[in-house]
Amino acid sequence: MDNPYLGVTPTRLLWSVIAVAVAIGLVTAPLSCSNGRIEKANVVLQCKNATRFDPKQRTALESTKAFVACVDAKSDEAGRRSFAERRKLFDALPNTPCEYVGIWAATRGKEHYRVVLDEDGSFQADAYRDTARPRTAMSGSWGIAGKQIVWMYDTGLVWPPDVNAITPLGKDAFELKEVDGSTTRYDLLDRAPFERCGPTS
Repeated sequence: MDNPYLGVTPTRLLWSVIAVAVAIGLVTAPLSCSNGRIEKANVVLQCKNATRFDPKQRTALESTKAFVACVDAKSDEAGRRSFAERRKLFDALPNTPCEYVGIWAATRGKEHYRVVLDEDGSFQADAYRDTARPRTAMSGSWGIAGKQIVWMYDTGLVWPPDVNAITPLGKDAFELKEVDGSTTRYDLLDRAPFERCGPTS
C-alpha cells in the first residue's frame, strides 16, 4: 500500500490539519451552541413534552404557566433574556377585566361563534349553525396582558402563544387582530350570568 503522506511538506500537512479542524468545527458547532436557536428549541421541546394539559386536573393557564416556568428554569442566561418578553405575558395573568367578561357573538368573515369569556378566566366557543366551515367547540383559558388577549387551550400548548391585539369599538364591542392578519369582531350579548361582572356590578 502506498503511503498517503509521502512527499507532503510540513506546511501542507499543517494546513490540511487546520482545514479538517475547521470542517469538524462547522459540523459540530450548532449542536454544542449553548445560547443559540438550537439550544432554545431543545429547551422548548423538552418542556412541551414535560407539561401535561389535562383540563380535569388544572386550567390551561396553569399548564401554560408550568411550561413557561420549565423553559425559564432550563434556559441559560441568554435564553432567559430572549424568553423574557413571552414570560411577561404570562406573568400578567390571570387578568380578566369586566369589560371583556361576557357572552359574545364573534364574527370573522362568514364564521360566527358564541364565545363565553368567564370571569374565572375560562372560555368556551361554539359555532352557530349558519357558520361557514365550523370548527369543533373550543375551550381553555383567556386573559388580558396590556392591550392584548392571550388564549390558552385545553387541547394542549400552542407555541408561540396565541395572542391578539385588541381594538375597542365602544362599550359593548371590540375587535381582535388575528395571527393571519384578519380581524374578528366581538359584540356583547349578555353579562347577566356573571356575579362579579354582571349588569349590577
